[in-house]
Amino acid sequence: MRDFLVVTTSSPEETAAVQELLKNNGIRSYAQTDATSEGLEALEGGSPFGNKIYVSPDDFEKARDLVDAFFSRK
Repeated sequence: MRDFLVVTTSSPEETAAVQELLKNNGIRSYAQTDATSEGLEALEGGSPFGNKIYVSPDDFEKARDLVDAFFSRK
């Protein structure tokens, strides 16, 4: 089964924070960046396309709730 996209972040720091939150709650995740945004990130220090964070289908609802709460606090 394919993993589910739970959020697209806007910076490497945001990606790290979200992945740490998920990890601390027992949810495995991975971030994916397309080749275009990797080049822009290297040049500009951030990607306008962001990083996509994926989780397993079994963890999606819990992950979405955690991510929603994370971004509502910001």
